[in-house]
This record gives sequence, structure tokens and C-alpha cells, in this order.
Amino acid sequence: LKVLSIDKLLELDKFKVKLIRDHQRLVFHDVFECTHGKFVASKSGATAHKELDRRMLSGCSGHTHRAGKIMVSKNNVTYQWMELGFLGNSNSGFEFMGSAPPDWQKAVGIVHMYHNGDENWKVRMDLIEADKDNSFYYNNKLYTPKGILTF
Repeated sequence: LKVLSIDKLLELDKFKVKLIRDHQRLVFHDVFECTHGKFVASKSGATAHKELDRRMLSGCSGHTHRAGKIMVSKNNVTYQWMELGFLGNSNSGFEFMGSAPPDWQKAVGIVHMYHNGDENWKVRMDLIEADKDNSFYYNNKLYTPKGILTF
């Protein structure tokens, strides 16, 4: 039943939000992609290499709950990919594969896209480590779950 779909139950249209399923991807100006991610590698940043090698387009993904940023240059173009980490409860006692606490990092990705007068869009990305309470510092501001503090 369509009325029981997740987007209808959450009334996403009321908030002008479009649901993007985990197998879908968003591409901005043909230069930056956001996706859930398909690959997993054993070290932070290694999954970013796999995602970038597959697409040769700058972007970001989650999926592994690890944080990492890589840059690769081909034909005088620099591409970047970020693994965005996670902002969940790391004190949940969760054990990865039943053996040890998971190798996950708290991080936030900031993406800047700009057009500098030529025909090409430019992408700049920052990967910022988040604290245990999910707060992070960026551009002279401390972003916390309770609000923003300016310095």
C-alpha cells in the first residue's frame, strides 16, 4: 500500500523532503556525488579509494561508519572522496562481528561548491572530527546538539 510507504508515513512531502533510497545517488552539477556507498575496506579512507576508482567523480558516502578523505589527480583534474563516519552512540556496547568494539569514527563533512567564472564547478571538502557528544568546530563556530556558539 502506497499510504504505508516510508515517505508517506513521515509526511516528507509536507516538509519538501525527497526520500533517496540507499541504492540511489545524488549528483550535483555533474561534479559531486552523494551516495550511501557500496564498498567496504578494512581501513579508514580505503573505502573512499574504492568509491572514487569506481566513479572518477568527487563525492561522499557513509556505509562503513569510518571517516576518511582522499584526493586523486588524473589528467590535471583533482578528485576527492570522503567517508563521512557516523554520529551515533559509540557507548552502546555494540561489538562488531562479536569480537571487539567497531573501528568507527565520528565526523562531519562540509562541501563547498562554487563557480569561479569559467564553465567548471569547483568542489572543496572538509572532513571534521566530531566530539563524543557529536559537537564539532568549524569556521569559528562550535556546533553542538544544543546550538551554535560563535567565537
